Formats: sequence, structure tokens, C-alpha cells
Amino acid sequence: MTAMTGSPRCKLASLTLAVLCACTSHAPARAKVGASANGPKREVTGPGEPAAAPVPEPAAPPIADGDPGRAGAPGPEQPHGDGEPAGPDPTAVDPEPKANLDAGEGLKIQLGKEGDLRVSDGHRSAPITTGGDVDALNKVTNLPEGQVKIRFETTCGEERELVFTRPALLARVANAAGLRAHRKKDYATAAAAFVRATKLDPDFDLAATNLACALALQGKTAEAIAALKPWIAREPVKMYAKILADDELAALREAPEIVALRAAKPGTAKLAGDVAIPAPEVFHAPERGLFAAVRQEQSWGSSDGTARLEVFDRTGKQAAELLLIDWADAEDGDCGGICVRTASRARIDGRVAVADRLLRDLGFVPLPGAEVGQTIASDDDASKMRFTKAKLALVLREEVLHVMRGGKSVARQPDALHLLTWAVHSAELGVVVYSSIRPGAEGCEGTDPTALGIVAVP
Repeated sequence: MTAMTGSPRCKLASLTLAVLCACTSHAPARAKVGASANGPKREVTGPGEPAAAPVPEPAAPPIADGDPGRAGAPGPEQPHGDGEPAGPDPTAVDPEPKANLDAGEGLKIQLGKEGDLRVSDGHRSAPITTGGDVDALNKVTNLPEGQVKIRFETTCGEERELVFTRPALLARVANAAGLRAHRKKDYATAAAAFVRATKLDPDFDLAATNLACALALQGKTAEAIAALKPWIAREPVKMYAKILADDELAALREAPEIVALRAAKPGTAKLAGDVAIPAPEVFHAPERGLFAAVRQEQSWGSSDGTARLEVFDRTGKQAAELLLIDWADAEDGDCGGICVRTASRARIDGRVAVADRLLRDLGFVPLPGAEVGQTIASDDDASKMRFTKAKLALVLREEVLHVMRGGKSVARQPDALHLLTWAVHSAELGVVVYSSIRPGAEGCEGTDPTALGIVAVP
């Protein structure tokens, strides 16, 4: 059973990564689960997964790489995601990057001033997800068979390596071209660019989602569903959450392929109270065997932070996540949790309503027989909790969580963090769901990273 680790990346860089999604409300604000400094050191992006189903070509001609007339100059500042304030063109090329290394076929790998890694063709640029802020771009190597190896160092001093196929890098640039057109509401041109991105890299789910948005906004619902069909089959819960959260995909919500993803019996679970306040609230979807809980993460010594509803299976693998509170919604203060700006309350209430609908549609109910753990000790040696009714104890020491019964370890989880923040046990399902936290590394992590985890109890 694996823990689900949150991202320790600083807010600024993560927001940069967010805005390469054309759709209005589901761009990730920080990072997917597992993209932390503890995550994979190597990512291979490109062919290998099943190819996407054919999508009818939009009427507009395909955009050629390096055609500034087609892509156009950066348009006027516009909102770029879920009511965020207007900002600069997220596809603009940095004229003075900190590093600028050749990746072949007119592509450059660049290190931006804010520690973000990007790929550029000289006319537009796109972010490369790295799992943390980058301090140095060390080397770019053009490998045989069209692969590109990127070596870099994070601000935490960790050396990492990413390997992409060149078509996968070209796909990110094509997606950026589509985003430019999308922001100008030229959806036909945007769709053509997104089609090209999906053909270059069939595993690039963001481009497929962007294509569905551009098609849906042209009234082409069937084509939009076709664009998402491989992803609906591969990641049904994730796609259902995206379609619920994004108003540009609203036309797809009652399509038969989407309705079929709902549970036969609607759920009764709802997020209770204020999602800005940490709470040990866990839900279960019996039909799919899924669990859900809210994970929060805050900056050092302040009350600004982020909160997400995370959906995961019994092994800890994430199935979906929904943003509840973004960094831009929070402010420093003294409120016992994340201090939310008054102006953001309505936006957060809307996200909570979407999360509640997801829980209902997928058949989530409160965790049966839930017992909340009581803290026994929390110090440098170990973090301990107990479940009085179940006669169990949790001991987290050196990032290994032990479930104890009668003084003996009956289960262990090796991917926990430093301290337990809450834990819930279900004797009926034989699981403990928990939240843990560790101190962020000063000077290279913007938060105290948190994680949700689940462990089976025999």
C-alpha cells in the first residue's frame, strides 16, 4: 500500500505549470500526487501506451511549427483558469532564460527565472513538469531513436533526469499554440493545434482534454467525447471529475458515455464544515472500492495554503483529485487552518459543490464504522496514535508507519512522512486512512509537505 505524497514545490512555479490547460476550471494548481521530491527520478513520455481513437479533423488547417502568423502574438490578458486573475501569456518565450540548451529540430530546453523548465520552438513555449523548482539545467542530450534526455538539479540539491521522445516535446509546443488560439476564442484553430499535439503524443492527456474543450465550445459534443474516449476507458474517475469541474465541458455531462460512469446507487457523502480547517473525514465508494479525503498543505509559518479532495483506491493509487482551495484564494492570518480571502469564498463554495456532486455520482458514503485516532505522542522519536475501540495503535518512526496490536506490528506502511496529523480506522473494511506531514526543507521547499495514505489491517 503506497502513500500519496503531495508536492513540495513553491507556489509560483506550480502556478506556471497550471496555465497550459485551455479549459476554464480544472487546470492543476500544483502537482499530481506523487510528483514530490520523493517521487520518480525519471519520466519517459511518448509512445508505449494505446494510441488515442481517431478524432475527426477540425475544419481549420493544422498549425505548422514555427509559424508565428498562425499562432499569433500574445493576446490581451485574459482569465486563465477558474476565476484566477488575468495574467501574462503563459506560452510566451522568455527572451533571457537562465539556460537555453539545444534539443534538436529547432527545439530548446530553457530554465526560466522562476525555476521553471520549459521547451520552446522560438515562437511559443510550454512547461515541463519536474516535481520541484529547478536550480540548474545541467545537460540536454539527443539520444538515438529520437529521444531527449534532460538533466537538471532542483533547488533542494537533488539531481534528476527526464527522458522525452522528441514528438512528446513537439506535442507540448503544439499544445501551447492551441492555448494561444483558445485564449482568443478561436476554437477551430485551437482544436487543430490540439489535434496535432495528441497525434504527436497520444499519452498527453492535457492536450486531449484541451481538444475536447475546443470542440465542445463549437457544439461538437460527439467529437469531444471521441477525443476523450481513450482516457475515459483508462482513467474513468479522473475524467469524470474533470468533466464535472470544467464548465467548458458541461455539454458532455449527460452524454451516455459519461452517465455510464455514475454509480448505480447515488452516494450520501458530503464535505462537512469548512474545508479550510483540517478534519479527519474519509469516504468510501463500495461499487468501485475507492476512498476519498481532503488533503491540505500550507506554507511555512503562515496560514496560506491549498486543499484538494483526493480519490484513491485500496493500494493508495490516486484515481482523481479536485481543487478546493488554491494558493491564490488564501492569505496570511490566524484562523486555525487556511485563511481564505473573502473574495474567494464564493469560488470555493462552487468547488465544494462540484466535489459533493462527484461524491454523490460515484456512490461515496461516509467510511463505515469509522473510529478517529487519538494522539498519544508526537516528538522527534515517533508520532503515535491509538484507536481505543479497535485496540490498535499507530507508530510512525523514520517514515515507516506501523499498525500495532497487543504490542506487535501487524501491518506496516513504508511511505509515510514524519508526523501523523490524523487517522481513521474502519474495522468493517479493514483499513486505516491517515494524513502525515514533514517539515519542508528551508530554502528549497515552499511548504511543509503532506500526504494521505492507506494501509490494510488484518
